[in-house]
Amino acid sequence: MANATQTTSCRGPKAQPGKYDRRGRARSLIAPPNALPAMSIDPQSWYGEAIVRNAARHPDRPAIVSASHTVSFRGFQRSIEQIATSMLAHGCRPGEPVALGLGRQPIDLVLLFAAHRLGVPVLVIGNDEPPDLTRPMIAAAGAARVLSTAAAPPPRRLGVPAFRIDESWLRVAVRGLPPPPGPRDVCYLLRSSGTTQGVPKLVEMTHAGQSARHAGTQTRLVLGPADRFLAIFSFHLGYGRGAAQRSLMSGGGVVIPPPLQSPAHMAELVRQLGATWAALTPAYLLGLMAADWGPGRLLPGLRIVVGTGTLSPAARRAAMARLSSEIHVMYGVNEVGVLTLATPDELRANPETAGRPDPQTELRVVDEHDRPLPPGAIGIVRFRHALYPSGYLRATPDATSRFEGGWFYPGDVGLIDASGQLFLKGRVDDLINVSGAKVYPADIENCLSLHPAVSEVAVVAVPHPHTGTLPVACVVLGQPATLGELARFCQRRLGAERSPRRIVVMPDLPKTELGKFDRRALRERLRD
Repeated sequence: MANATQTTSCRGPKAQPGKYDRRGRARSLIAPPNALPAMSIDPQSWYGEAIVRNAARHPDRPAIVSASHTVSFRGFQRSIEQIATSMLAHGCRPGEPVALGLGRQPIDLVLLFAAHRLGVPVLVIGNDEPPDLTRPMIAAAGAARVLSTAAAPPPRRLGVPAFRIDESWLRVAVRGLPPPPGPRDVCYLLRSSGTTQGVPKLVEMTHAGQSARHAGTQTRLVLGPADRFLAIFSFHLGYGRGAAQRSLMSGGGVVIPPPLQSPAHMAELVRQLGATWAALTPAYLLGLMAADWGPGRLLPGLRIVVGTGTLSPAARRAAMARLSSEIHVMYGVNEVGVLTLATPDELRANPETAGRPDPQTELRVVDEHDRPLPPGAIGIVRFRHALYPSGYLRATPDATSRFEGGWFYPGDVGLIDASGQLFLKGRVDDLINVSGAKVYPADIENCLSLHPAVSEVAVVAVPHPHTGTLPVACVVLGQPATLGELARFCQRRLGAERSPRRIVVMPDLPKTELGKFDRRALRERLRD
C-alpha cells in the first residue's frame, strides 16, 4: 500500500521580457541540453507556472517541434500571454468556464495554457465532435462561450457564442492580465470515461489536483528536459493532452509530426524529430505490430505508454519484442488521470500486471460491502488521493464509477498481489454470474489470446433462462482454427466452469475511440 510523501516546493523566477518572434520560430533545431533533475510541481502554483520557469531559465530550448519549424519556450510563453490577453478581449473572465475545441496543432497547447493562466475552468471538446454531444456538456459545465482552433468556424448549434482562434489573437500587446489563479481554483471540467444517457459526466479538477496528477506520474515515468513527446492523437483526448502537457511542464518538448503514412514513416520521424516517448492506444499499438517491416524492433529505445484496454498479456510480450523494450502499461480514467502504471521491468516479470499507483495514491480492493480484502482476493477496486475531486457535477445513483467517502471507484474488478501490484479482471458490470459462480471476462480473454490462431478476443455475457447469463467469447482469427479446438484450449487451462459456453468468430470487434472493446456494441451484434 502507498504511503503519503511530502511534495518538494520548487518555485522559479518569473519570466523576463525579451525579443519575440511572432511565429515563435527558432532558426534551427536546438539540441536538448544535458538532462536536469526532474522538477516536482509546486502544489501552491497554478498549472502552467513551470512553463514560465522554463521560458525564463532556458528561453531557446525547443517547446514544440515539427518537421517545418520549432517553437522555443520563450516564444511559447509569449504566445500564451497573447492568447490570454485576447481571451479577455473576447469576454473570458477568471472563474467563468469556457469550452475549448481542440485539434492537434501547436496553437491548441498554447490555448490550453492560456486558459490556465487566465484562471478559466476548461471543458475540452473535439473540433469534430457532433454538436448533439457537445451542446449538453457545454450546458452542464456552465460554459459561457466556445473557443475553437478549427480551420472552419465553429457550429452555431452550441447554445453559446463561439469564436475561432486565428492569427489576430497572436498580434496583440500583452496587457491587463489578472494575477494567476490559486491552487484551489478550478483548472479543468473533466469528462467521465463513460456516459449517462449519452452524455459524459463532469468533475472539477483544481490546479493543485492537476499538478498532483503530473507529480504522481513522474514517480512512475520520469520525464525531463531531454524528453520529447510524440503527439499522434488530437489534444481533445485526455490521453494525448495530458502527456503533452506533462512533457512541457517537465522542461521537455512536444513533437507534432505530419500525418503518419506507415510504420516505417513513423520510425523515420521519431529519429528525425528526436522523439523519446509516445502514448498509444491499444488499437494503434496492435496495428503497428500487424505491419511487416522486417527483423528487429520498429521503435527501439522509444518509451511507449499504452492503456490496459484490449491488450492481452501475449500482445504486451509481442509489443516488447517487436516495437520497443520500453513498454509501459497505464491504467487510468479521464476523471482523475493515471491510477496505476506498470514499468517495463514489472511487465517482463508478469505481463498481466496493471502496475502500481504513485506514492501519494492509496489503492484498495474491497467486497460489495466495502470491506477490505486480503492480497490475492478479487473484489472492487478503489483509489484515494487528497486532491481527487469530491464528486460528479451530475451524479448518477448506482453508477459503477463513483466518488464516495473520499474514495474513487472506477468501476473495475481486480486483485492486489503480495507485492502491491494490481491485476484487473474486468468491469463490475461485465462480471458474468453463471448459476452463482463468478466468471471474469479477463481470464477467458487472456487464455484465448495465447492461442496462435486468435488475433483478438472479447468476452460478454448473454442472457440464459436457466443460469441467468452465459459467457460468450467473440474472436477474430488470424489463421484457421475450429471452434471445438478453441473450446478445448480454454477448458484445459481454465476448467469447464470458467470457460466460455459459446465462441463466435467475427471479422472484427467494435472498439471505442480509445481502442477499448465496445461491449455494448458487441452485445448488439450478438443480438442481431
